[in-house]
Amino acid sequence: MTAAYLFAILALLALPSVLGYGWFPPRTLLIVGWISQTFVQLVMLAVLQLGQNLQAKGADARSQQTYLDAEAILSECLELQKHLQSQDEILERLIAEGG
Repeated sequence: MTAAYLFAILALLALPSVLGYGWFPPRTLLIVGWISQTFVQLVMLAVLQLGQNLQAKGADARSQQTYLDAEAILSECLELQKHLQSQDEILERLIAEGG
């Protein structure tokens, strides 16, 4: 974000020369050029990069949480499978004894 502030200051320092120093009427084409070239390209580039970095950090955190959730579900499923296998063994033994 510091780069965005520095670029904004640089762009604003260049603005008076574009406006024509004083009471002269503003040159529309130069103002449009200044806005599109200097301000938007320099300032918004830094802001967009910051936004992308924040989104990447958020995506990393979400993917890590998804991994941890999947790992917990797998652990629960393995425990459930062990429990069901022990029940199957008991049922098979009861059937063999009763039969």
